[in-house]
Amino acid sequence: AEGRRVVERVLEATRGVTRAPARQALPWLPEDAVDAQGALRLLPHRHDCDAFWAARLVRGAAKG
Repeated sequence: AEGRRVVERVLEATRGVTRAPARQALPWLPEDAVDAQGALRLLPHRHDCDAFWAARLVRGAAKG
C-alpha cells in the first residue's frame, strides 16, 4: 500500500505524468503478474520470487 500511495501522490502533484501498463515494457509478464491498474505485482506463492510491486509512470512529451 505504501508504494501505491506514493504513486498516487506523484500523479496528483505532477502535471504530465501518467500511468503506463507494465506490460508495454515487459510483454512477457504472466497475466497474473499485472494488477487491474497495470502495475507489476509479483507474489512468492505464485511467481516463485520475492514479493514486489512497481508502477510504470511516463511523462508526456513537452508541448512546444
